[in-house]
Order: sequence, then C-alpha cells, then structure tokens
Amino acid sequence: MKINTPKLAAITLALMTLSACQETPSESKEEIKKEPQQTQEHPDKVKQDRQNQQAVEQLRQEEKSAIEALEWAQSADLDKEYNEAIEKKDFRVWMIAGRGASMPGIDSSLQAKIDKNCGHKYLPGVGDILRGDTHRAYRKKAVEYAEKYNQKMQTHCLSGEE
Repeated sequence: MKINTPKLAAITLALMTLSACQETPSESKEEIKKEPQQTQEHPDKVKQDRQNQQAVEQLRQEEKSAIEALEWAQSADLDKEYNEAIEKKDFRVWMIAGRGASMPGIDSSLQAKIDKNCGHKYLPGVGDILRGDTHRAYRKKAVEYAEKYNQKMQTHCLSGEE
C-alpha cells in the first residue's frame, strides 16, 4: 500500500483543526457565550459616556429651572396686574433682558420715549437663551402677556396721566 503524502497531510491538518475546535473539559458552552459580553469598554470611553450623561442631566435641570421661573405666566391676570400698577402709580412697562433688550408690544420708535417717561421692569424668567421646547412654549406665553400689558400701559404712559 502506497501512502499519498499530500493526502495524509490534508487529513492530519483537518483532524488537528477539528480537535482544536472541540470544547475542552474546563470550558462550558455558557462560558464561551459570555465571553463577548465580558469585554470591557476603554476607560476613556466610559469616562466620556459618564460626562455626556452628566451634561444631559445638567441640561434637563437647567430647562426645569428655566420653566419654573416662567410658571407665573401660566396663571397671570393681566387686568388685575394692570389695575394694581395704576393704583400704585407704577407705570413701568415690561422689558426683556438680553443682548438686545426690548419692550414687547411697543414699536421700537417709541421705546426710548416710553422708557424715559415711565421706566421699565424686567420680565421675570425671560432672556435670550432657550432651554428646550417646553421652555420655548412657556417663554412665548410670558412674552405674549408682556405685549398685551405693555400695549395697555403704553396708552396710559403716552397720554401723560402719570
């Protein structure tokens, strides 16, 4: 019987590969399955993920604080506030603080005159920065309130009844 060396080498290689792939007594199938899950993330990635989560939590807290500062606008009574201001002879109009301070509801050409004659007060919780969609909605309601209030007060202020 003649031995074919290339064939024998191929069979030997196949047997070696097969035995290497078989489970060893110390390993169970469950351990092999768990192995990919046990890989640990790089410490820098873990640190970055933690920082990102903290930043998101900080933004949520900032939006919550910004919304709380505008809750007054949800139940504000325009006529009551206006009448109380007139009784106290407080003719100031609402102004939005920020890089470009403005008086909602008052034409820009009249703002300097009204500010000189009657003064202004800053609208609580309203500024240049928006902290999210809910904050945007609360801010919009506060600005609409200020527009109506200022238009009523503008009429009083410009009539010279102070």
